[in-house]
Amino acid sequence: GASSNPCSDEYHGSGPNSEPETQAIVNYANRVFPESQRRSDPEKQMNDALGDEIMGMYMDIHSTGEFIYYPWGHADKNSP
Repeated sequence: GASSNPCSDEYHGSGPNSEPETQAIVNYANRVFPESQRRSDPEKQMNDALGDEIMGMYMDIHSTGEFIYYPWGHADKNSP
């Protein structure tokens, strides 16, 4: 699990998006996806459909233990 100790390798940060790397990803996603596609409360609205014309992505990044976690459906091959 995550640690609240700033000296720990598993430190979760001082708050949501508190680290510069996370802030960079959030800023990039905000530039790429228009505000009309963003959720005001993503956790409560995660099952609400946006519409067939909306395209997007899901990104979940964990950077501990020198591991790379791939989604369960990942196939290591080039895109068509």
